[in-house]
Amino acid sequence: MVAVVIAVVQFTAGLLIFARKVAGVVMAILIAALSIVINFLTIGAYPVWSGVAIACGMLVLWAVTVHGEDFGA
Repeated sequence: MVAVVIAVVQFTAGLLIFARKVAGVVMAILIAALSIVINFLTIGAYPVWSGVAIACGMLVLWAVTVHGEDFGA
């Protein structure tokens, strides 16, 4: 159930980013940062998956911060 809620929030953030809304950028930053922290905590149990997920979270953070001025932020 938690995964479904997180997926809905991520999907909403994606839609807001495509709509060029600042709220989408803020949501993406918060979700990616939280994802990195959670995956860092589970790196002992799932080292490969956690490493891949951390790398993806870092790419999301990089993308939305580098291109943040495109959204008027």
